[in-house]
Amino acid sequence: MFNFKFPLFHFLVTLKVFTLLSVTFDSAISWSANPCDDLKSYGKITIPHDHQDSTIAEFLKKEEIRENESSLFAKKIFESYLRGGPISQIIEKVTNCLVVQDVELLSAHLQSYAKKKSVEVLNSWGEQGSNFAKLVAKNKSVVSLFRHPKSSNFGAKRAGFHRGTRSVFMSLVEIDYRDWMTIFVHEYAHVLDETLRQNVLFFGNIDRVLRIEKLANTPNLNEQTINQEDYDLIYQWCLSSFQRGILAETRAWAVTAALYLEARNNRKIDKLRWMNETFFDGDRTNEKSLHQNFNIKYSEKIYDKLNSSFTTSYEGIFSVPIFKKVIEKISHEIKANPLNFLNFDQVLVSIIQ
Repeated sequence: MFNFKFPLFHFLVTLKVFTLLSVTFDSAISWSANPCDDLKSYGKITIPHDHQDSTIAEFLKKEEIRENESSLFAKKIFESYLRGGPISQIIEKVTNCLVVQDVELLSAHLQSYAKKKSVEVLNSWGEQGSNFAKLVAKNKSVVSLFRHPKSSNFGAKRAGFHRGTRSVFMSLVEIDYRDWMTIFVHEYAHVLDETLRQNVLFFGNIDRVLRIEKLANTPNLNEQTINQEDYDLIYQWCLSSFQRGILAETRAWAVTAALYLEARNNRKIDKLRWMNETFFDGDRTNEKSLHQNFNIKYSEKIYDKLNSSFTTSYEGIFSVPIFKKVIEKISHEIKANPLNFLNFDQVLVSIIQ
């Protein structure tokens, strides 16, 4: 679990809440009494020339400062972050300066602009990046940059995609600005993954889960005593857990790798050592050659690299002998031919090829 230093920024803002905030703060923004005189020294944030002699608090208190000023401020914060600005200090200053409602409004604008700006950057990467950007722009999901400290949806990760709520979380204070775009691509590859969406629904269907639990609690159930229909159900349900797990990660990282190589080939981003070491050949990686020859078949190598670090958990229902055997069977089948199981939908294939 993340332990952020700045509690006022810890929340997820849904589209519904974002709409409510837009209405609630249509009137003049109320700012805290703290003058925040030194805020303008952080993150290359500049004050309009006609207000240079005023403190930021005085500037923002003026009656004409409304939601659009909060939006502009959020834009400056995020663009400062992308340039390597001290995001932790910026957030600390803003959090200490503003009252809770204004922090929430600013956060809503910040996460909205983060997605908008990321899409803009993707558009500059090349054909694949541009195609991906259009899909992301059409998608209504919002990037949550901060979350409530009691939330355990993402464990100790810097970023994540919640399979159930289909929400994206990216920790602005923990992700290095040089990694932002690559991680953004990865998380939105999950969002656009129709195979993942369908398997989340299949795996979590309440009637199916109740049937699975009943089978798991059936005494002496094994491959000899189970009927074919029930065995097929167990097989498909267990396979669905792979589709939600390592196979979903393989699909997302394959998309990420393809766009990363295009961006590198077009000199749009710096080399990320962790990408080359994790999915390619480390310092010996020939990015230009990989980009020219990259296709969906490379996802098999990505699967192999991920599988080497994945551990299969046999807990709960999966500890039941027949379920454990099915999991082992599927694991061997996938390892023998990953492409037979990856099930890339046409949207993701169009990005990779």
